[in-house]
Amino acid sequence: MRLIKDICVILLSAIIALTLYSLVPLLAVPFGYHLVYMEGTSMYPEIAPGDLVLVWRGNFSVGDVVVFRIMNETVMHRVNRLEKVPVVVNGTTSYQLYVCTRGDSPNSTAECFHESLVLFTAGKNPVRLPLAGYFYWALEKLKSMLKI
Repeated sequence: MRLIKDICVILLSAIIALTLYSLVPLLAVPFGYHLVYMEGTSMYPEIAPGDLVLVWRGNFSVGDVVVFRIMNETVMHRVNRLEKVPVVVNGTTSYQLYVCTRGDSPNSTAECFHESLVLFTAGKNPVRLPLAGYFYWALEKLKSMLKI
């Protein structure tokens, strides 16, 4: 019985992923929404590897999940602190915002970086599609191989 349930979940995820793959560019992107494929385990158990997460560009605050790019790696973590760091240039002090994040997993590392590295936010309670990311990722790879 467990096997049948698992197969049904996988098939449903594949159908959802295929549907999203074709509809997201038409419906979500013009409204500023994107889907991000979760590869790692830093956000587990909230977001598991293989999940697709709905994200958007916009403001974020402490407690929000954000997607950022650091050292050629795209990372999804939760904001746990915002720091205004003073910067003095030619005798004038201005403040720049630094974002400190950590994944939900106990093994996740904390990182602080300039706010400009934040690409997307997913809010405090991310909308996710379990396992659908594996199919979405496979379709993207196939598309790039076929150069479509």
